[in-house]
Amino acid sequence: MEIKKNEAETAIRHFSTWESFWGRPGHGAPLPECKKQRLDRLLYPKLPPIGVH
Repeated sequence: MEIKKNEAETAIRHFSTWESFWGRPGHGAPLPECKKQRLDRLLYPKLPPIGVH
């Protein structure tokens, strides 16, 4: 009985910690504001991909 009570308290503490850490429980890390472009397109914008005829 004591073990289940301890596990329940640990679970509550765990979820409250993660909820306060991210601020969005269940959704993981916030998405970045802008999406990054592919590096090969930034460096070589005019070249066709290798292996394409």
